[in-house]
Amino acid sequence: MKRLIFFVFVFSFITGITCGQIQTKVDERFELTSIAFMLAGAPEYNQCGVRSYKQDIQNQFEKYKSDNSIKYMRELNQAHGIGYNAITNVADLLQIKNGIISLQPQYDMSDVFERDSRWNESLLTEFITMLNRFYDKSNFQKFYKNHQKLYKVAEERMDTLLARANTDWFENFFGRSLDGFSPEVYISLVNGASNYAMGNNSVLIGVFDDAEGLPNPTNYNTLPVLIHEWGHHFTNQIVFEYWTQMRDAAELIYPYVESAMNQAGYAGAETMTIEWLNNLFTIMYYRETTPEMVPMTTALIMQKGFIWIDRSVCFMDNFYTYRDRYPNIKDFMPQLIAFFNYTASQFDIVYREYKNSCPFITNIYPAYGTDITNFDEIVITFSEPMLGTWGFQSAEEDENIKNLREIIKAIQWSNDNMQAHILLDKTKMESDCRYGVRLYPSGFCSARYFPLDEKCINLQFNTIRK
Repeated sequence: MKRLIFFVFVFSFITGITCGQIQTKVDERFELTSIAFMLAGAPEYNQCGVRSYKQDIQNQFEKYKSDNSIKYMRELNQAHGIGYNAITNVADLLQIKNGIISLQPQYDMSDVFERDSRWNESLLTEFITMLNRFYDKSNFQKFYKNHQKLYKVAEERMDTLLARANTDWFENFFGRSLDGFSPEVYISLVNGASNYAMGNNSVLIGVFDDAEGLPNPTNYNTLPVLIHEWGHHFTNQIVFEYWTQMRDAAELIYPYVESAMNQAGYAGAETMTIEWLNNLFTIMYYRETTPEMVPMTTALIMQKGFIWIDRSVCFMDNFYTYRDRYPNIKDFMPQLIAFFNYTASQFDIVYREYKNSCPFITNIYPAYGTDITNFDEIVITFSEPMLGTWGFQSAEEDENIKNLREIIKAIQWSNDNMQAHILLDKTKMESDCRYGVRLYPSGFCSARYFPLDEKCINLQFNTIRK
């Protein structure tokens, strides 16, 4: 049986370079707006990955869910589609000075509308008014000051991690360096898996906690995001330059994946194209620096709706095989555009292949929903050989169901990668309990990089003696 360490920790980046001068920061503006929309129920702002921080938020702010300020945030989200980066785009232009929230003096409302067209004058004016109301009534400033030690841990760990990014890669790949590009990196303890790029080259990165409950940016869940967001500095310009040659293909593909794109916050065929190309280029960073990241990242991106990314990765072999013809990616764009156009013309086949290619679970022993009291392991059998990685994601909150991860010791794979053995720590198992967990589709992906069918991701067991 092959033993495989949890995939979040197996990957380590080749160390670089020149990012040590970038100082990261937890910023009150982003914590305030993120928590406000968390209370309003916006799904993308309800992924807090730092458990102690989440509990503190609930303890201090839960009672404000029915306040008019949070009711308005809820209206913005549900009636006007204000969510995702519409929040961070505005927060980035705000200031908190002497306890008052307002636009920074160098900006006016036209700057907000230019950055994000989802806003208008009446929505923005009332938003700032209600944000001030919530800030004042909830004594948010005190909450922010009381968590400075926790924020400091996040900042120091992020700075250490950031110094390891291989920024020389950008010049080798794009033909231009990051010189003169000075992104600000903000950290949010609220946002978990959600990350946002803003109009001034700054990014907001969510984090998760470690076993001790402290914010813990890692090679897996943080550096990839930064590489991706920095890539936009180059990729967006490339798509804008070639958009007339790509528009028809993008509009053919978009209806197939529109639902997935909307779920990810990517509205429209042009945005889809930018994100596809930037995801592809991010994978090329891994190909050159950390090849073991490629399968997992490919599966993750496919799960987000870019179901032709595996073909795209294969096509990029030609860029590397004939690198003497293509000194940088701009030289290869005519080929990549032709590939994109051909893929669009065959997209019914691509879509059908994807739908029929996701692996699924054929057996679970002990069976789903049964008593695991006397078992040392749970064995999951899959429909085809898997990649041999694994991961879990946050389950739906249910106070009656304990997280199975609390009693998992390790994961082992069979030699043929058809079975995952979840080893249980019986000393931590509580009696008369229900246990549940959600498998992370991109963590449990096939050897062909297809993510696990989402119909299979929920597992439940119990320790209830009949």
